[in-house]
Amino acid sequence: YLVADLKMDAELERDEVHFFFTDRGVLLLFPLPDRRWLMVADLPAHHDGAKEQPALDEVVAILAERGPARASIADPRWMAYFRINYRSARHYRHGRILLAGDAVHVHSPMGGQGMNTGIQDAYNLAWKLALVARGRAPQKLLDSYEQERRPIAEDVVRITRMMTERFEAFAGLSAQQRESLYF
Repeated sequence: YLVADLKMDAELERDEVHFFFTDRGVLLLFPLPDRRWLMVADLPAHHDGAKEQPALDEVVAILAERGPARASIADPRWMAYFRINYRSARHYRHGRILLAGDAVHVHSPMGGQGMNTGIQDAYNLAWKLALVARGRAPQKLLDSYEQERRPIAEDVVRITRMMTERFEAFAGLSAQQRESLYF
């Protein structure tokens, strides 16, 4: 996948997320403040995000082949390749070490659930830690953190994988097949 934060001039509503399903792949555009957009696109080849960075020409080409007509981009703040992983830590707690958010579960960004899940993890853990630290609850209370949060994280990982796989399936369909799904 490729992700970029950039300025874009296009005839698109600024209060909507835009999805483009083409036979060349999927393009998602998320509006940001100041005429900026977050662009996400699937790619046919794997890139090592740790060693490679997309070129602006590549981003321009993807937008031209998959996006809205007459769109132009400039001023990229950052661009990166990424690979989707689906993983959860074996345990949320090991002694005094407690994990939350992306440290304990990673998944597709589809559906925007990563930050929400991480915030909910932190909230669940924070009040328990506060009670234990103040001596108002036994250490055993911290064991309930994983019991309560793991099922939710597993559900988010499952749902985001399903959503991503369904979006990726559109790339293998012809324009006529995609159109028949909508009508």
